[in-house]
Amino acid sequence: EEDLAALKCPFKLQDIKNALLFFGRFHMNNLGLTINYGIPGQSLKDFEYTVKSCLNIHPSHITVLPLDVTDAPGMANEEERLAMLQSACKLLQEGGYIHYSAGLFCQPGHEYRFEAMLRNGDDVLGMGLNAYSMMDGYLTRSTDNLKLYLQNSGDFEKLTAQVIAMDTTEQEKNYIRGRLTMAQGLVPEQFEKRFETAIPAELSAGLSEPIGKGWLAEKDGAIVPTELGMFHAKELSSLFVC
Repeated sequence: EEDLAALKCPFKLQDIKNALLFFGRFHMNNLGLTINYGIPGQSLKDFEYTVKSCLNIHPSHITVLPLDVTDAPGMANEEERLAMLQSACKLLQEGGYIHYSAGLFCQPGHEYRFEAMLRNGDDVLGMGLNAYSMMDGYLTRSTDNLKLYLQNSGDFEKLTAQVIAMDTTEQEKNYIRGRLTMAQGLVPEQFEKRFETAIPAELSAGLSEPIGKGWLAEKDGAIVPTELGMFHAKELSSLFVC
């Protein structure tokens, strides 16, 4: 209850229990849960209890997300937040979940295909508030304003809050950023097959710093994120952004 209150959720623990009973009653068993860590006042023990409780529900997918760091009283420091993520990785993998991308865990065969395709730089169409789409070289984001979204539900142009034209160089950067947050990492041969060119020298050079920090490592011909890299996924997703 304390975590939900700190997150300012519009529901209580009993509401979650009621929802799970509803899903079970109608055999809706393909569930995805989101767990936050670094909640003000949350201890490692509290977080591990939440993870174990979620494992008991056996959802198909579990997303583990950090809260943005603020000056709120009780906000966990970086070391404490890293310990929470490391604990989640250990508990979820012991429970049979695959850590297929930064913060994303699933039972075998239950990856979030949209998220995986988006991180792979594929064309995807996102619908809903603040949804991202990648189509024909354009990256777009829908408005996060519910009133505007409802008022303009039939006008895609008015629903769009941001449009970025992605030339070949930007598409290459976007592909690299996304692959570096996925467990399989960046495979140079796959990059060359996709873009019909080797990874540009200036982009390869940009990987030296995260490799030096231990966020990335070379493994079986790929550049993959380490556990520390998964923790710093936000920074990896911002590579090459001026």
